[in-house]
Amino acid sequence: MSLENYGDYNYTIWGLVGIIVLYVLYPFIVMNASTNFLNIKNSLYPFLRFFILIGAFCSLFYIFFRFRNYFTPIFFVFLTEVVHSIFRNKKIKEFRKIISFLILFFFAFMHSYKYFSDTSEKVDSSRWYSLWYPYNSIFDKDTDPTRERLFNEL
Repeated sequence: MSLENYGDYNYTIWGLVGIIVLYVLYPFIVMNASTNFLNIKNSLYPFLRFFILIGAFCSLFYIFFRFRNYFTPIFFVFLTEVVHSIFRNKKIKEFRKIISFLILFFFAFMHSYKYFSDTSEKVDSSRWYSLWYPYNSIFDKDTDPTRERLFNEL
């Protein structure tokens, strides 16, 4: 993937809506729910606002997907604190296990379904995660031809 491909954006309207829901709306709802309903006081709020801002830029500029990866662990830490607060909240005692499971399921599904998706329509016997494994082994620096073909096709 060369530098000029960072400017190519081939999303449909539903792809853009999906990016906005996943990268902007979902973190915004989690942040507002933690502030308004769970009354969590956290020092990660400035980082979370920046995480949401970078998510909004992802829908405009492809390169911001890479920057967003650096702030994703902060969102994981914050989401863990929110789920922990739900477990400790006495108002929703009856529903806390169901709500926590749904939050974790939604987050895990939305962020991991693509990594294991089949990309055989582009390159035979390939998966999406092959893009991030450049070598067959860390000891032998031979490049993986499947990864190279997939990288050039996408």
